[in-house]
Amino acid sequence: MSNPCGRTRADTQVYADLVALDHLMRLVREESVERWTLLCYERSRRPLANSALGSIPVADLLVILKRRTFHPANILAAVVVTEAILWAIG
Repeated sequence: MSNPCGRTRADTQVYADLVALDHLMRLVREESVERWTLLCYERSRRPLANSALGSIPVADLLVILKRRTFHPANILAAVVVTEAILWAIG
């Protein structure tokens, strides 16, 4: 079933996912790790976070990994982002 613009629901979801992926890739490259860490932890958003990290060159991921600064109270966030980046590196 299509909407008035002739797009199907699946088309709309693909477009939304691409926009979100682009935004997340920009966050990962330009913002502090703390700004996007929870996206790697949240179950519904984890696949998108994994796709974004998987689209970034390994050299850039290593730089991002070195940029991490977490307070001891945020150890879960440190573990989550480290695991997500290492998964993306393979």
